[in-house]
Amino acid sequence: MSQVPVRIGRATSDRRLETATRRYTNPVVPSLAMTAVKIIKVLGTSEEGWEQAAQEAVDQASKTIDDIHGVEVEDWTADVENGQIQEYKTTVEVAFPVHEQQG
Repeated sequence: MSQVPVRIGRATSDRRLETATRRYTNPVVPSLAMTAVKIIKVLGTSEEGWEQAAQEAVDQASKTIDDIHGVEVEDWTADVENGQIQEYKTTVEVAFPVHEQQG
């Protein structure tokens, strides 16, 4: 299981895209920023807590997405029964670079 930094908070689409674009700079030529970043939403669940739910979302997304460098927590919710939290849910936005197809 890989640990991915989690950024908590809400952001506008413009700021999120700016942050994601700035994060993916070319290591060979740092001044060349990658301009294409895809952002998806993933819902993770856990009976233990919101952080574990966020990690579950990242673990599931990592099975089919390469190059995840960070996520932003968009929303925290929970199912409650008899006054007790039964299941924690965390909605995360996962940003990753869009690579050109190799032909």
